[in-house]
Amino acid sequence: MVTMLLRLPERSRSLRPGRTAVALGGALLLVLLFAGSPAAQAAVRGSTPPSSPLIRAEAITRPSVVYIETTWSGWVWVPPGNHASVASKWYRAPSITTTCSGFAASSSGYVVTAGHCVNDRSLTEGGKAALVEGWLAYNVDHGNLTTERARILGRDITLGGRVEGRATGSPPGRAVTVYQPAAHAVAPGRAQRRGSGLAARVVDFRAIGQGDVGLLKVTPPHPMPVLRVASESPQNGTQVISAGYPGSVAGVVDANQQPSFKTGTVSSTQTVNGIPFVETNADNSPGMSGGPTVDQGGLVLGTVSFGPAGEQQAFNFITDTSVVRALLARNGVPTKLSAADRAYRAGLADYYAGHYHDAVAQFDTVLAAEPDQALAAQYRTKAVASYPNEVTATSPWAWAGVGAGSLVLLTSGAVVAFVLVRQRRKGRPAAFCPNCAAPHPAGARFCESCGHPLTGSASHQTRADHG
Repeated sequence: MVTMLLRLPERSRSLRPGRTAVALGGALLLVLLFAGSPAAQAAVRGSTPPSSPLIRAEAITRPSVVYIETTWSGWVWVPPGNHASVASKWYRAPSITTTCSGFAASSSGYVVTAGHCVNDRSLTEGGKAALVEGWLAYNVDHGNLTTERARILGRDITLGGRVEGRATGSPPGRAVTVYQPAAHAVAPGRAQRRGSGLAARVVDFRAIGQGDVGLLKVTPPHPMPVLRVASESPQNGTQVISAGYPGSVAGVVDANQQPSFKTGTVSSTQTVNGIPFVETNADNSPGMSGGPTVDQGGLVLGTVSFGPAGEQQAFNFITDTSVVRALLARNGVPTKLSAADRAYRAGLADYYAGHYHDAVAQFDTVLAAEPDQALAAQYRTKAVASYPNEVTATSPWAWAGVGAGSLVLLTSGAVVAFVLVRQRRKGRPAAFCPNCAAPHPAGARFCESCGHPLTGSASHQTRADHG
């Protein structure tokens, strides 16, 4: 700005430097005074909450993560000639409840999970495997089998046994319930629990060897918060977050059923039977199967699938994005955000930018459509509490106002300096008296103050000489 002010018209540069500095310094002083004024201070007042891409991605993801319980019932057929010497017949297995995770893919109640969580066909995964395992554990606990005989019998059943439901040849009984713990509002001061579960219908699923995805349908009382699926598979090195409900956590903490979030990066893409799976080092665990793995923008890159047996390092696989997209496409499930979903994301953006009043308006829009959206309610409360810290400088119009004010003052200062120069040039004397230093008109022969001769005097001095 100083350089701009000093670039005056060429003819004005004979002005005395001291007076030029005063004029220009005055203009700069006006700008500084404006910068320290309440209006300018208001433009930079406020503070924003601590934030990072991972924090924001977790905030986007959490409301959509669901907890899934599947209760299995059925009978186990022990094959003849088994090595554990157990009678070959049908045995009724105790009911078994397995837990998994998932996410809402549409506001109307479509939920994506892992295929093995609802698989009722395979003896090596899903409900049949759980019933065999539960029946063997029951007999070990009651002294009917040793641990070693149970291991041998389990292998024999897997190779030649069967697991069926009540009717001959029917699949085992399967009752799936979906809970929305992180998107279920509760009374203040009370622990947040699972809330009322929603009975789910299994629409479609694929076993691990076919992609390991499943699609459920529930009928929610209000629209469900949705996650979008990425349009492309992740690249190596992409930072990811896997969300879900680890069974090991549920066994040691209070039953508040909050999802865990595990961070990591994409290491590679591998295939199982030609179907892609993405390797990550996010520390996933049983119970998180089916939960979403998202990027820093909250886009779903896949669902938690499996990890190598006995592996001690963080080494897990998620379904590839393309497999999730194909599941939704073949079942006609649209992958778009609702108005409430867009408002929620806009509210988060406003909140983390320090625009707390705007954030509250967005969260009100969410809660009008989704009254039980606990995260929107919580962020709304935090935004209201942060009203005194509202950031007002980030509006383009606010900065335009500050810039315009500064420009006006700078321009005014430049005009004042220029006018002073012009006025001094229009009426300035041509020389000074060498005797008394009084100014005199151009062409005068004697000083009007002391009468000293001027014309031809060796002491005749111009204004520039005194500058």
